[in-house]
Amino acid sequence: MLRVADVIVDLECRELERDAGTVELQQRVFDLLLVLLREPCVLHTRAELFERVWPGVVVEDASLSQAVWLLRRALGEERRHWIRTVPKRGYLFEPPSPPRPVDTSRPAPARRAGGRRHRRALGLAVAGAAAALLMAVATVAVKPGPGRLEEGTVAVAMLQVEGKAAGSRWPALLLQAWLEWKMSTLPEVELVDAAWLAADAAVAEPHVVLLSSGTSASGTHYVRARLDTRDGPRQLELRGEEAAVPRMVDALSRQITGLLLPERATEPWPGLQVDAGIAREYVDAWEAYAHDDMASAAQSLEAVLRKAPGFGLAELQLAQVRATQGQTRLAGHHIARARRLLRPVGRDSERVMAVGEMSLDPARATQAEAAMEELAREYPGRLSRAGDALLLAREVPAGAAAPRLWRSCPGTPGAGTD
Repeated sequence: MLRVADVIVDLECRELERDAGTVELQQRVFDLLLVLLREPCVLHTRAELFERVWPGVVVEDASLSQAVWLLRRALGEERRHWIRTVPKRGYLFEPPSPPRPVDTSRPAPARRAGGRRHRRALGLAVAGAAAALLMAVATVAVKPGPGRLEEGTVAVAMLQVEGKAAGSRWPALLLQAWLEWKMSTLPEVELVDAAWLAADAAVAEPHVVLLSSGTSASGTHYVRARLDTRDGPRQLELRGEEAAVPRMVDALSRQITGLLLPERATEPWPGLQVDAGIAREYVDAWEAYAHDDMASAAQSLEAVLRKAPGFGLAELQLAQVRATQGQTRLAGHHIARARRLLRPVGRDSERVMAVGEMSLDPARATQAEAAMEELAREYPGRLSRAGDALLLAREVPAGAAAPRLWRSCPGTPGAGTD
């Protein structure tokens, strides 16, 4: 065991013991902590940390930001400054005293009843339950912050937990895409990413949703979500054959939305009515879009829609791709179709999506601005994350009146980011 100021690091059990209780760390988070403990007060570049924490493994850049955030959260709010972000370079571990071995000859403090199961539950409560690979989805704008959130805003972060096999990840990615679309249409919700979570300035407490999926030895698929709710941590899981995955994803998305936003528990949402093969193809297109490969995303989405012309989420994604490519007329066509397909939705979601469609038509730019201002009056001081993307303001043709966003992004771009 090691002691760092008032924290005990249990090297055998991968745990932190502090005044608020014991927290069990995920393996990669614990590996990151070990690197920092070995070399405190040394600048660790992001490239170096990737090599030491994920040796020989290719992972998303957001994985490191996620691990840093989870470690800060496990340390506790009063110690999060021990890990200092050096913008554009890496991280410094600056505890108030150097790590020292603990005298194990003394009697160990009594542990609470429940043993490891209790500690794991507490670890989930402290480590949260997750927010998004740094990926975009059609008409979803994820806040890349840092920045402080307005009072009353519900911050939501969705993170993918690493799967053992790449082929088993698609159900969790489908769940993320479907959830992010729903959340993006709710004016009180702010979607944030892993970089926002890891930034020193990001002190607001978001709802973190950890998503994972896989296949059992018998070939059964499972989709899981772990999240913090007002009543404590929750773990959700559904299992079934591959053909049932879209229905499982749809059911989990409804449960998660209801737990995060109880006041919208009765909100109507369309069903995810698509077969598993088409859903897998859609996820490939979603990932291509996330990596800014618009040509591949457009080609894949068109192929998906030829096979499943009623897949509203794919229509919405293709609208975003076409707008990014400057093809606003085509984008308007696809978002109009998406609105017809993605029903029923609640009043606020319908209004946000209507603004998105209007904003792509220069003749309706003034109407779009008026509709957005009406939403802003009902949700004062909050960012339009959905509006940011749905309006596609930067894609409005030259000469068109660019719809005014609710207000500009808070914080200084790049300050304290990764």
